Amino acid sequence: MGIDVISLIIFVVFLVLFIWDKLPMATTVILGCAVMVIFGVCDFKTAFGQFASSTVILTIGVMIIGAAIAATGLALAIGNWIIKISKGSEVK
Repeated sequence: MGIDVISLIIFVVFLVLFIWDKLPMATTVILGCAVMVIFGVCDFKTAFGQFASSTVILTIGVMIIGAAIAATGLALAIGNWIIKISKGSEVK
């Protein structure tokens, strides 16, 4: 079996795992990268290199801050304040 067939099989398996949604998405992604390295489809640096990207780190940070703002109720308070100031007008 060629490397192209192996990578296509891995792709289909992990696409099913994404759709099935029994594993957390981050776990599925890292597991998929590890399987690609184990089966020799790509090397370690190619599979995991982009996780250290500044864009990925920034996105993760923004998601953490957004979740914290929502969990503390600050987002709701700011939303209510904006509604009060704009008096319900979408244009304002």
